Amino acid sequence: MLRNDLFWLYLHNIDKMNLNVFSKLYFKYSDVDEFIKGIFNDEISLSTEVKNEILNENWKLKCKDLLDFIEKHNIHITFYHSDNYPFCLKNIEFPPPILYYIGDLQLTGGNNIAVIGSRKYSSYGKECTRYFCDTFVKNDICVVSGMAEGIDACAHWSAINNNGKTIAVLACGIDYIYPSSNRNLYEEICKTGLVISEFPLSVRPQKPYFPYRNRIIAGLSDCLVVAEAGLPSGTLTTVDHCLEQNKNVYAIPGSIHSTTSAGSNFLIKSGCICAVDPYDILAEFGRFRVDKDSGPIPDDENLDDLQKDILKLLCVESLSVYQLEESLSVDAASLNVALVMLEINGYVIKDAGANYYLKR
Repeated sequence: MLRNDLFWLYLHNIDKMNLNVFSKLYFKYSDVDEFIKGIFNDEISLSTEVKNEILNENWKLKCKDLLDFIEKHNIHITFYHSDNYPFCLKNIEFPPPILYYIGDLQLTGGNNIAVIGSRKYSSYGKECTRYFCDTFVKNDICVVSGMAEGIDACAHWSAINNNGKTIAVLACGIDYIYPSSNRNLYEEICKTGLVISEFPLSVRPQKPYFPYRNRIIAGLSDCLVVAEAGLPSGTLTTVDHCLEQNKNVYAIPGSIHSTTSAGSNFLIKSGCICAVDPYDILAEFGRFRVDKDSGPIPDDENLDDLQKDILKLLCVESLSVYQLEESLSVDAASLNVALVMLEINGYVIKDAGANYYLKR
């Protein structure tokens, strides 16, 4: 590890080092010597305790202990400037300068859906979470969540039990298992997926850390599904981050009499997308239903790009040929040929009003 990286790693793990202050310093100073010079010149405001930790030169020795601990626990580190730093986190608000991880970091660059919800959940919420996540991983989508009790844990286990991939984002140090009841889950994700955290080693979870974690969940995901949430709910901060990042937010509806679904129903009422079928969401990734009872599926090698684009649109609503032509910016002749082929192959149907819709 480079000298600069070692220094920032050490500074990040000093007790009482404020993480917001650390982030500002990291992005302001590119060189260790420049940083230390800034301390001597009183350009940098840090507590006396932290300054002494830096200036006594012991950090060079303590780095060895840090590296030994990291190696022992199979922990890996990536810095904002590193080649393997997740590209999807580069442009979020306040990107983490350092990420600690165990597992396959390349999962951050694939097709990812965040599935989150409350710690207290109903049997209905559990069933919906399993159904959606099972379908996602069978369509080669990685499930992202926060490894909390309840819906989060259910989402992770559903991915694992279907031989799929999952990413757990922690609100504590990468080596601190919280809640302790999720130890087996943590170990399984480390083996087959990815566990990731921006917090220093061995840090315990604290209430202010969860919104930080939630922005990472949003950043790593292409869209978000709220499986079940009451009111008030910490899941709403993740929703806010996704909306700020211009990502779709889906919510699975529940009974109007259920307190565990009050948050989910509120989101739908507020304009989030109502998800009653996992394929409502998978259409974003060009995945369509393949079971025999609900119709066709365009994972067909014989379908060209235009035909696939038509099916993506029709997955949302039925459309006329004129609406399709306008949405796809394609000439009428090419569009008509594509529609005829889709009809012949049983993918779409034209109703009496000349609107096309998916054959379910």
